[in-house]
Amino acid sequence: MKTGGYRLAVLAGFVAIGFGLGVLAGRGFAPVGETRRQPARAARQPSHLLRTGPLRAAPLQSPGLFGARVTPEALDEAISEAWAAGSGPGRAEALRQLAEAIDPGDIRAALRVLGKGRYPWLRSGLAERLLERWGGLDPKAALAYARTLPVSARRSSALRAVVAGWLGDDAQGATAWLKALPAGPEKNQLLQTAVGALANQDPNQALQFLTSLKPAPSTAGLKRELLQRWAQQDPSSAAAAAASLSVHDPRVLGDIASAWAGQDPAAATNWFLGLPQSARTPQAASSLCDSLARVDPSLATNFALSLPKGKAQTEAIASAASAWAETDPDAAMDWVQQLTNNAAKAEVLQRMASTWGQSEPGIAAAYAAALEPGQARNNVLVRVAGAWAGTDPKAAMTWAETLDPGRDRDQAEQQIISTWARSDPSAAAQMVLAQPAGDLQSFMASSVVREWAASDPAGAGDWALQNLNGQAQSRALGALADVWARQSPQDAATFAANLPAGAAQNSAVTSVLRSWAASDPQEAASWVDQFPAGNLRDQSMQTLLSCWAITDPVGAAGWLQGFDAGPVRDRAVGSFVMATERVDPASAAQWAQSIGDPKQRTFWMQDVARSWLSLDPNAARPWIQGSGLPAAVKKRLLGAGP
Repeated sequence: MKTGGYRLAVLAGFVAIGFGLGVLAGRGFAPVGETRRQPARAARQPSHLLRTGPLRAAPLQSPGLFGARVTPEALDEAISEAWAAGSGPGRAEALRQLAEAIDPGDIRAALRVLGKGRYPWLRSGLAERLLERWGGLDPKAALAYARTLPVSARRSSALRAVVAGWLGDDAQGATAWLKALPAGPEKNQLLQTAVGALANQDPNQALQFLTSLKPAPSTAGLKRELLQRWAQQDPSSAAAAAASLSVHDPRVLGDIASAWAGQDPAAATNWFLGLPQSARTPQAASSLCDSLARVDPSLATNFALSLPKGKAQTEAIASAASAWAETDPDAAMDWVQQLTNNAAKAEVLQRMASTWGQSEPGIAAAYAAALEPGQARNNVLVRVAGAWAGTDPKAAMTWAETLDPGRDRDQAEQQIISTWARSDPSAAAQMVLAQPAGDLQSFMASSVVREWAASDPAGAGDWALQNLNGQAQSRALGALADVWARQSPQDAATFAANLPAGAAQNSAVTSVLRSWAASDPQEAASWVDQFPAGNLRDQSMQTLLSCWAITDPVGAAGWLQGFDAGPVRDRAVGSFVMATERVDPASAAQWAQSIGDPKQRTFWMQDVARSWLSLDPNAARPWIQGSGLPAAVKKRLLGAGP
């Protein structure tokens, strides 16, 4: 059966009724019959480090949106209600209330319900909140649950949430447990979580914990985590700690300068000027001037001009003027016009374009159009266009059409359409249809559909199917499926399955799989398993494996184990090898050796060998010597290795 001649409507049925997992958790990801490298297990911890006991019922702060309590059986309906609360702050508050409305004794059952269903990103956020509560109430049980998850991004997120909750309730016990963990990526992630959580509670306690750890490659990142959080609470103390820890990271120094300037501008500038020249980076100067301008624009501009000419001064001037323009754009622009530093003037105009485009769009647009041709002019035009479209999209489009044909005009019009679609997608869509057919219209259509899909994916899909064709339709439906799959992968999959076979359906299916692989790859795999044989099924398997193997190589390998030998498996293994060869080259090498086609097998074995040599030549060279690669290939690889 050839996929191109059939619609995938039958697949919609499988989506509607749900899928089985089909993949056993905890399976290694070397091929069957090979020696598999199992995920490292954390050493058993002393029992006294883990508090035990029944979960304590936490008082509900307020009944809010969901009433007194939400049971696991009612959780799916409550999640839909939370999604309907709107985007941004509305959903965040609904999520907070929903987490409070679940009884502590129901957390384990609630996590099972959250494992799959619509709105995966909302489910993931709620799961983290529940795991954090559980970590504060019963860390032993919460950790045991998290460790049953397969090695994946989901497991890492669960462990971090549990540790954060535990630290809030029993910092001493949590830090003792963390120190006893074996070295490795998982410990590094949890240490970063711990330092951040402790810094929010008591920076000095976080500093004490950090200095008690043995120096390691991750130490610099832990220092950065501590100091950036400390700067928000007490920048002068954070500055002293940075000096004691010998930290000169420009991002950290910039955060300290920025926070300090809001509290004591004179002390902040004196501290900055007292830093070694190497530490007074453009990034740090920019952060300082941005904050100074919000307190005292005159102080900020004078300080910026006092710096030696160079990138640091340019960045400082641009930051000072941009921040000033948010409160007094006319005064800021008058000052900019007097600048003799042309590099700073160009940078300022780019940063001010959005603010100026909202307050005086016509003047800003005329000024931007008069600039010298180049990247700076293009950036200013696009930002002015976007800002103007936010207040009067029709006037903005009329202006854009007066620009000379070319990149500046195309990008300005595309920005206007994208901004317009956020407030009125139907009107923006009509403007798109009035444009000449071609690449620009195609990109505009995709922008409209992407914005429209956030509020009405079905309506966006109907418009694309009825009004677009060819490449424009394929791009738009791919964009639609990507956004829709983040909200509800099952609904997006049903939509893609019912499209006519061809480029548009292929694009939509690929987009669904890329998003679904991040939230529930097992269900995505179950969907792909139902595809009829053909190019779409083949390509979909490769797409899914490429995404899945990056975040969960064990689960991806478990699915790949079930493939029958042949060309489809060989290509799928190639995708898997490409995704894993820099994470676990030894296992990737075993998979490459399992490819049936001799040419493909040699190609992927060579590819793994090159990656492995760059990562760990001492381990790679023996494998290459003992592999089945041709002698000439071995000689070439070993001669090129370090």
